[in-house]
Amino acid sequence: MAGTVPGSGLTPGDPGGGGTAIEVRPAGPVPPRYASSARRALLRADPGAGTLLWVTDQAPFAVWLRRIRGVTLALPSAGRPDAVTTVVLVTTPWRSRLSHGCERQLLLCDRAGRVRAAGRRIDLEVSRQLWPAELFRPLRAVGVDVTEELFAGAEEANRAHPGARPYWRLQAGPAPYLIGIGIAVVIVVIVAVAVRFG
Repeated sequence: MAGTVPGSGLTPGDPGGGGTAIEVRPAGPVPPRYASSARRALLRADPGAGTLLWVTDQAPFAVWLRRIRGVTLALPSAGRPDAVTTVVLVTTPWRSRLSHGCERQLLLCDRAGRVRAAGRRIDLEVSRQLWPAELFRPLRAVGVDVTEELFAGAEEANRAHPGARPYWRLQAGPAPYLIGIGIAVVIVVIVAVAVRFG
């Protein structure tokens, strides 16, 4: 099998696959913080098989914790209602007590806008380096378009693309701050118990 080229490119399909595979990988330069996940990330469309393989760009710990490896989805040519028709690059703002900014996430959506798979939420500027919109344009040859969308918050993003931010309520109001305090209290209690009875 032929080697792949970083970024968007074409590779010969597998024997009997019936077509040329379209392979998309993150572009460079890759910041050190995201290097391990970016090296693993891959989106590969096989028109002969009618499939779209997504190997997640999630952080290594998240991959281990959730047992995420890769997922095989359907291309529009498969004729399935859950087939991926659009790569959506969603941008939303975030805010904490100390800072604020915007983050961007890659979503693979069906024709109804539902999320079939999703990438990692990362800083907007870093995401633009790793996943520029033009990287996905070759996928139009297999019926998968690319769009960029901006939302005012996680709730709006999840409403437009169900499954994009399933835990958006935890990101609203004082919830993240209170959760952080709760986790800190639990850690202190565990350490105290370990010291007392250890």
